[in-house]
Amino acid sequence: MTAEPYSELTTAPLTKKTLEDRIILVLSLYDKIDPKKLTMDSDFSKDLGLDSLDHVEMIMAMEEEFG
Repeated sequence: MTAEPYSELTTAPLTKKTLEDRIILVLSLYDKIDPKKLTMDSDFSKDLGLDSLDHVEMIMAMEEEFG
């Protein structure tokens, strides 16, 4: 399952809810993240146990998703 990339041709702006849903989807696809622990308030290190390299991978995934 992959998230659909954002298209600049999309006519409607992203709502906060849509944006949050896409962020959660992208993060939940990462194999080191337990989707049950994932919220918009989750701390990558404290709550999800991710290290600095994981942070970089998450940034790259977000860049790929949102351009």
